Amino acid sequence: MTEREGVIKFTLDYEASAAKPFAAFHVLEAWRSIYKETGLIGEDPARYDGYGFGNLSARTRAGLVITGTQTGAIECLREADYAEVTEWCLAENRVRAIGPIKPSSESLTHAAVYEAFEEIQFVFHVHSPDIWRATEQLSIPCTPADVAYGTVAMAVSLKEITAELGVKGLMTMLGHEDGVMSWGPTAREAGESIISALAEARAVSSSAG
Repeated sequence: MTEREGVIKFTLDYEASAAKPFAAFHVLEAWRSIYKETGLIGEDPARYDGYGFGNLSARTRAGLVITGTQTGAIECLREADYAEVTEWCLAENRVRAIGPIKPSSESLTHAAVYEAFEEIQFVFHVHSPDIWRATEQLSIPCTPADVAYGTVAMAVSLKEITAELGVKGLMTMLGHEDGVMSWGPTAREAGESIISALAEARAVSSSAG
């Protein structure tokens, strides 16, 4: 079972506010630029019903800051393209956020990963057919295929797997087409795990072909 990207399924309590500077902005944009260049973040009429895909977040004192909903097509984001999630509840499928834009539809799944360990400071979500299809060959931890994107079950599953893997890691979401999540205490740890997995997946695909 797969689900399209970009549709907010949680209950959102959103307060519009002016953009505010945040410490992780430049490092998030640096990694986002790499993922844009490699097609791991973006927007494509031929993929996912044309919805934007992929999002990055960083922990803040109040919660987490995350790329805004449907910003995948934008080449370079501004601080005004980010929202801060200040409160959430996995069990109630609810998110509270402030900022100049509504938060990504993946906000609750990011929050679930942060809940696993206080040491986690960055969570990245990309879409990679190469990594996703190589889940079994590379023994990548994954959420079940019957657990759909945007559900409480998905958030709970992500938190449980993160808790098992530790403060840094990577997993695929089999119920969310091409979905890959990574996390770590630093942006480098979260970011490089995706690039390494992509290289390994392409090596497997090349040897099989």
